Amino acid sequence: LASKFGIGLVNKGYAFGGVYDPEVVENDVITLTQYYNNLGFFDAKVTHREEFTEDQKGVKVIFTIAEGQRYKVRNVELIGYEVIGKDKLHHRPKLKAGDFFNYRFMQLDVATMKDQYDKLGRLFAEVKPTPIFLDEPGMIDLEYRINEDKPYLVGDIKVNFRGDMPHTREDVIL
Repeated sequence: LASKFGIGLVNKGYAFGGVYDPEVVENDVITLTQYYNNLGFFDAKVTHREEFTEDQKGVKVIFTIAEGQRYKVRNVELIGYEVIGKDKLHHRPKLKAGDFFNYRFMQLDVATMKDQYDKLGRLFAEVKPTPIFLDEPGMIDLEYRINEDKPYLVGDIKVNFRGDMPHTREDVIL
């Protein structure tokens, strides 16, 4: 932050100080919008305005947030799974039908599904979540598109010992 103006953010009566930089304020608008989107407020609008002091030595930045409606998940669907059954693949999901959308929970579910494929040697399997907006206000369907890839196997393992008198037997390493 580099500018000659001080910044103040008022939140429930509290002010936070800093150095005013218009570019940082624009980035803050983007970050705040993304924060609300990640919590299911897909229609959130974040705006800001600056109020300069009379002597032009300070500025107060005021963010206005119109959250809009918070979206709920109507249905969760998995597409493209064959190797692992749906009940095992999507066992105890963090984000379920009827819950408010939450990006962090969705990412935890993706990681859980991806880990199951990793354990099977399907290292390049992909789980891509896609929210689908519906005509019904405030509702989305959530699709997880799965590419199971192929299993990768480990080839021959060769053990090389260094030194003249190794203390470890080859079968211990293997």
